[in-house]
Amino acid sequence: MIFTDFIYLDFSGEDSKVESINFGGSAVGSSANASTSSSLRGIVWTLGAGYAVLPGRRVALDVFGGLRYAGLEASTDWQLAVAVTGPGSGQTFPRTGGISERMDLWNGIIGVKGLVRLGGSNRSIPYYLDVGTGSGLTWQGMFGIAYSFDWIDVKLVYRHLYFDREGDKPIQDMRFSGPALGATFRF
Repeated sequence: MIFTDFIYLDFSGEDSKVESINFGGSAVGSSANASTSSSLRGIVWTLGAGYAVLPGRRVALDVFGGLRYAGLEASTDWQLAVAVTGPGSGQTFPRTGGISERMDLWNGIIGVKGLVRLGGSNRSIPYYLDVGTGSGLTWQGMFGIAYSFDWIDVKLVYRHLYFDREGDKPIQDMRFSGPALGATFRF
């Protein structure tokens, strides 16, 4: 079995807030937002290959290994109405500005996937779980309902995708959760 999954992300111009500013170890609070917006754009691509451990049974189980790539660009633009105050108030911070970073994350993954057939009908409950490491920790889980036709399965699932990066990176952890509609084609 070989499979792939592709996600396109575009959260542009989302309202955000500057809560504190770190001047090299001295965090200073701020409540002076006039306008701040953040964006996250990118792709997440998973490629895997595996083996059917329990094929054609009421409870099907596949094990797999593969790669997950996330190419992401995050940016924040801010506009502050007044100067920043607090313990580090001797330092200055621009009233307007922005920051942007591009990152490429590669992770090896292992996991299980399959489905539980509901009686003799064309309905089933698909499941998926993977975990991986490389450019940090990543994991993904899915659970839902599916309907099978002759050559295609249509799925409605709830999906959670997580990335965790150690250190002082601009993006240290990301979580994406929500419903997903998908299809599996059989050849």
